Amino acid sequence: MKLHIFVIGIVLTMSAECFAQRDATDNKAEQHIFPQFAHGRLSDGTFYRSTLMVYNPDARSNECLWGFWTSGQEPQFVSHAGQVGYLEEVFTIAPGQWGVFTSTGEQPLAVGHATLQCDYPMVAQVLFSFYDRNDFKLSEATVFSAPAGKTVALIADQRNGVRLGIAMAGTFVGYFGVDFELTATSVDGSVIGRATVSKPGTGNVARFLDDLIPATRNRMAVVSIKATGSSLASYLPVYLIGLRYTGGVFTTIPAMIVVP
Repeated sequence: MKLHIFVIGIVLTMSAECFAQRDATDNKAEQHIFPQFAHGRLSDGTFYRSTLMVYNPDARSNECLWGFWTSGQEPQFVSHAGQVGYLEEVFTIAPGQWGVFTSTGEQPLAVGHATLQCDYPMVAQVLFSFYDRNDFKLSEATVFSAPAGKTVALIADQRNGVRLGIAMAGTFVGYFGVDFELTATSVDGSVIGRATVSKPGTGNVARFLDDLIPATRNRMAVVSIKATGSSLASYLPVYLIGLRYTGGVFTTIPAMIVVP
C-alpha cells in the first residue's frame, strides 16, 4: 500500500486536573487550517476521500471562506443534501445548522492543505478515508484543524516498523516560501539528528520523519519544529498535523505547542 498522507504521533499523560484547565478547546474557531487534505485516485486504483464537517453554534448566520491549496485539481464534493459539484468558495451555514461535504475521490490524486475562515467561531473537522480499488474502506481518521505555534513538538514512536510523517502548511507566508527546521532528540535529551525542509509559497510540505532524519527509524524520538531561513522566521507560526501509519492503518495525532 502506498502512503501519501502523513502524520506524527504524540503521547500525552494527563492528570484529572488537566481536563479542567481553561485552555481546553471544543474546536470552535473563526479560522481553521488543515495542513493536509487529500482526495482522488492513485495509479493502482486506490483512492482518498476527504470530508469537511462544519457546525455553526452561533445565533447568527455564519459566512465562511473555503480554500484548497494544491497544484492538483480542485475536488468535487457530495453535500449532505446529495448535491454534487465544487464547494463554493464562500458558503453560509445558518444558526445552529451543520454541513457535511465529501470529496468524490474520482479525480486524479491531489494533495495539499485547506483553510476555512468564518465570520464567527465555527466547529470544523476533516475526515480522511482511504479505499481500495473496489470502493472498500481500508482506513479513516478525523483531523482537527492545527493550532499555531512558533515552535511545536511531537513525540514520535517509530518502533516495530511504524512510520510517522509531518504535514506543515498555513496562510501565514502568503505567496512566498519558508523553511522548517526539525530537531530530533532521544529520551535523554541528546540530539539524534537535524533536517531542514522547504515549503513552497502557497502549498504545504509533507514528509516521513525517517526519510528526513534516517537515524530516527525504528526508535522513539522527540521532534521540535520551527520556521527558519528569513528575517521573519521568528514571527511565523507553524501549523502541523500528520498521520501515523501502522501497516495500512493510520491515525491522526496533533502537535504540542512549545512556544505560542
